[in-house]
Amino acid sequence: MKIIGEYWVQFLMKNPWRNLSLVLVFLIFSAIGLTQFHSNFTPRVWFKNDSQEIVNLDDFEKRFGSDQFVSIAISTKKDRINLKDIEQFKKITEAMWLLPDVMRVETISNYNDIRGLEDEVVIEPLFEPENLDIDPEGALKKINLRLKDIGPIKNFLMSKGRDFFVFYGHMKPYFGEEPDHTELIQKTRDVIEKFKDNASGDYDYFLLGNVSVTNAFRAVAKKDNNIIMPLMALFICVIILWLYRRPIVLINILSLTILTVISSYGIMCWLGHTYNNILAALPGILLAICIADSVHIFSGFYAFLGRQESKVTETTVLEALKFSLLKNFMPTVLTTITTSLSFLTISFTDLIPIRGLGQIAGIGTVIAWFFSYLMISAFVMKFPHAFISKEGKSKSGFKLMRLENLVDFIDDHKNKIIALFLFVSVGGGYLATKNIVDSDPLNYFSPNVPIKKAYNIAKDKMGGLRGIDLVFDSGSKEGIKNPEFLRKIESFTEFALKEKEITQVRSIIDVIKEVNLILNPNLDEGKLPSTKEEVAQMLFLYTLGLPAGTGIESQVSTDNRFLRMKITWITETTKESIIKEKFLLTQAKERFDLNGQTGGVFPLYSQINKRVVKSFTDSISMAILMVSLIMLVVFKDFFIAILSLFPNVIPIIVGGATLYLMNIYVDIGTSLVSAVCLGIAVDDTIHFVSSYIAYKNQGHNAKNAIRLVFESTGRALLVTTLLLVVGFGSFIMADFLPNHYFGVLCSVVLTFALITDLFFLPAILLKWQK
Repeated sequence: MKIIGEYWVQFLMKNPWRNLSLVLVFLIFSAIGLTQFHSNFTPRVWFKNDSQEIVNLDDFEKRFGSDQFVSIAISTKKDRINLKDIEQFKKITEAMWLLPDVMRVETISNYNDIRGLEDEVVIEPLFEPENLDIDPEGALKKINLRLKDIGPIKNFLMSKGRDFFVFYGHMKPYFGEEPDHTELIQKTRDVIEKFKDNASGDYDYFLLGNVSVTNAFRAVAKKDNNIIMPLMALFICVIILWLYRRPIVLINILSLTILTVISSYGIMCWLGHTYNNILAALPGILLAICIADSVHIFSGFYAFLGRQESKVTETTVLEALKFSLLKNFMPTVLTTITTSLSFLTISFTDLIPIRGLGQIAGIGTVIAWFFSYLMISAFVMKFPHAFISKEGKSKSGFKLMRLENLVDFIDDHKNKIIALFLFVSVGGGYLATKNIVDSDPLNYFSPNVPIKKAYNIAKDKMGGLRGIDLVFDSGSKEGIKNPEFLRKIESFTEFALKEKEITQVRSIIDVIKEVNLILNPNLDEGKLPSTKEEVAQMLFLYTLGLPAGTGIESQVSTDNRFLRMKITWITETTKESIIKEKFLLTQAKERFDLNGQTGGVFPLYSQINKRVVKSFTDSISMAILMVSLIMLVVFKDFFIAILSLFPNVIPIIVGGATLYLMNIYVDIGTSLVSAVCLGIAVDDTIHFVSSYIAYKNQGHNAKNAIRLVFESTGRALLVTTLLLVVGFGSFIMADFLPNHYFGVLCSVVLTFALITDLFFLPAILLKWQK
């Protein structure tokens, strides 16, 4: 390794222009890939197109159409509908039919009211009675009375208090495509703004629907990057200028970070990955890697210059550069390998965005190392005087960071320190096991995001708009017309409505019952037909003459074998939803002999929830094993290999305990913290252990070796941690909560990782120094 390092440094010191040319060539090659850049924020992005989850979703859409929809909600200040409301609702309904990719519109304005007129069944929109123009007051009275009686629209198209109305625009199915609903959402917003401008303040408008949630992911990712990355860069710039006092150092670090991020995103496109919310975190991660590499090189560089008693010349600057490049070669190579492997371990998951982040972050770590060595060497050789003051001296803020005096304290209290850290590990591990996993998409947004606000209002008014689609198999074509099957569905519906979390259950049997009561007024209300032929007749009468897009195609399959049931509930976490889903399907089978499964996109989030834990445990276990093996091979010391685990595992345990204490769910973002922080934290351990072994080999005892490590490497560890904590701490401004918690936890874990390296690791080395 030493010989390879010497050859590498000689290569770098020969020609600075060649170093920059290599960076430029690679940058151009990778940047070409950006021409293939495309993004996807839909639930489909999490799985491969041929995965069973996507196949099931496509089958569902072929039978019933898409379960994706955009909604406009209106809140009023009264509990009765007037003529102005009716006119407003009609206009909104008409506008929604004109939205792109909308193939079916469901609103209170076009709701098909079923009523009897002499011996006929009359099916017409609720707001179309013959005397609305002749006797508006009488017609309005009848409409408001009717609204009290129509069960299927309550908590669906209208709140029970008749002061909140939802207008649904159902999307066409996509069958494996990755739709971009940006235009749809913009046009929907235009509709809302148009009606806002024309209204007199009687209405409040909201944008809802799962398509709106998907688009909110895109908007939040863009907003977070536009705010957080500049803020993160500003904080880091201030610290770097304070520490190094030379603008050229700042320019060097920022330029290599920007080029690393561009190259990594280019490689992302070359490998066919799609940009999403998870990959939006890549710049922050790569900034951390670039800082870690460059700070260690500059720390060694200025440490060498600081030891010079005479005036620093250009020759001295080049000697300092060569010294630092050689000194940091093996530690930075090791940290690059271990960090890259830590990221790559998370790429073995089935969740595509996490796999993409693992692969690109792993590759980006290697790119960051090469760019750091190539660019720093080139900058220093081309502008040597820019790195020192006019008086020929090096200035930095490192002198304020004196860690050597800690050694005596650690040696005197090593047993207490070891005991304290072991206690924290055990206690933290217990708390970490009590965490709850949740992948509910709405819980990914902070409360100030408009889509989250809108759903919170809808929850207050209607008990929520979320739930699941259940698909029941009647067992044969035309089987849904079988009265026995329908009675089972009816019994299951009554059972489900008794569950306190469930606010509504909708299916085709509501229509069948209503038509049957009109045709047979002497029957008990809500009774089903007794023969298959009667059911067929009810469905025929209902669908006869209905406008296009308002039939029963979304409720039953074309062969009338499968029936779709929409269940709405107030349950919010994915874990609770999965429990309720299993309960309902189990009861449907055991108590009512119904063969059902979940349809739509809910199974995607259900699988994400299950695989988050698996991907976390698999990646962290694999990363720890790989890091240990690498340490064993490089240092050829089993004790050192095992010892290096503790300063990296303990902070992760503390991070898990922090999650529980802060009442934060384990989600996509928080599950990545372990792999990311392990990859970064192990860098500090490797630099510490490498320097410790080097000083021990020079004849120093353990105490003196640790003192020298604190004097040289310790300052660099402080600087990198300070920069990373401030950098990741900027994520606290994120509206995308997985990024918010990711930043907060990374700051906590990396801070504790530094404390562990500065106290626990030396305590162990001093305790068992032989």
